[in-house]
Amino acid sequence: MTQDWWNYAACADVDPNTALSIFFADENKSAENMQKIYAAKTICKSCPVQEDCLKDVMAHETSEGRYGIWGGYTAKERRALHRDQKRRHVA
Repeated sequence: MTQDWWNYAACADVDPNTALSIFFADENKSAENMQKIYAAKTICKSCPVQEDCLKDVMAHETSEGRYGIWGGYTAKERRALHRDQKRRHVA
């Protein structure tokens, strides 16, 4: 992973106000928020550094500081990934 992966991220080309709205939408199940999350994940799917983004956030976020969509995953989805990683390390 290059340290400057974010320079190549698909989200870097998104208008900052739009990015804030879709990548940091509330994870409640309202139709509007689900559309925003879908839009963010669609951008992530086309991103050439999606894997680097996910690895970076997984390595640096804390359980109290999970927010937003990174690497195509919501905070809730990454919480599950963190749990799975911990289980694999214990086993």
